[in-house]
Amino acid sequence: MIHLCTYFDSRYLQLGLTMYRSIAAHSTEPFCLWVLCLDDAAEKIVSELCLPGVRTISLGQLEEDDDGLAAARDNRGTVEYYWTLSPILPLYIFRNHPEVGALSYVDSDICFFESPSRIFEELGDKSILIDPHDFSEEYARLARFGKYNVGVLAFRADEEGIACLEWWRERCLEWCGLTYEDGKYGDQAYLDEFPNRYNKLVEASVGIRLAPWNALTHTITTCNDGIYAGGHKVVCYHFQSLKFWKRWLVRLSQYKMTGDLKKHIYKPYLRELAATSEYLRSKGLHSEPNSIGFQWRDTRDRFRANRLRYFYNFAIFPPRD
Repeated sequence: MIHLCTYFDSRYLQLGLTMYRSIAAHSTEPFCLWVLCLDDAAEKIVSELCLPGVRTISLGQLEEDDDGLAAARDNRGTVEYYWTLSPILPLYIFRNHPEVGALSYVDSDICFFESPSRIFEELGDKSILIDPHDFSEEYARLARFGKYNVGVLAFRADEEGIACLEWWRERCLEWCGLTYEDGKYGDQAYLDEFPNRYNKLVEASVGIRLAPWNALTHTITTCNDGIYAGGHKVVCYHFQSLKFWKRWLVRLSQYKMTGDLKKHIYKPYLRELAATSEYLRSKGLHSEPNSIGFQWRDTRDRFRANRLRYFYNFAIFPPRD
């Protein structure tokens, strides 16, 4: 049995369920996905679906278990509060479910193309697995937001893994802002300290850390046995910044894209999002997707700066063959 955890509210429900479906489709081992539901609507829908392998945790349960969250909820915004939960969710699971010996945290906007057991294979006998941004040269300026990303992490319930999570929890409770400040950024920049503090640590391979900020470094191809980034088999991809604009249009990314990336990674993901949407409709359930508003000035300025890229990063939803 492999254990993974994630969190999302009703706005990210479609993405979170698509992530679950990708795990169910590709996992080579029995799995348990622990889902922290951040609002009542998400909890109601996920509970009603009775998805095999899913165990839900309510936000109230987490808050009752960790008395440090009361003050944090009162002194920061909603997204900042959600980010604060990143180390607290794995700690909650380890504390209340001692049968869980190792656990991977996965952002809800990630999709698997291979078995998530690869994460634990790469963790091996280490206590911590972290996810390097590995920025493409064009986005090297973003390194100040942290060398590592919170998208895919793994921890073992041993002394060093728990100590790492406890240290990260304390930092996030102290400060978890949306903006860059004094070398800190949300829950993310704290990860830069992990290699300095902990010895039993390993960095995820290209196949696990692939994301829009590093995809330009690799040539994306497909073979009979899967998708490849250069010579690395793609295990999962982080679809950060993908948002709906209206029900029929999706902004795929805020980063530059190649045609192969759009064809081999994004188009299959849009098909999976559409299948999730249809699945929810078949169950008589509905949830508004994570969306972006239309601001004319922003759109005008982006269009003037790079006409082709701005429009190329949009796609019709559901995708057309």
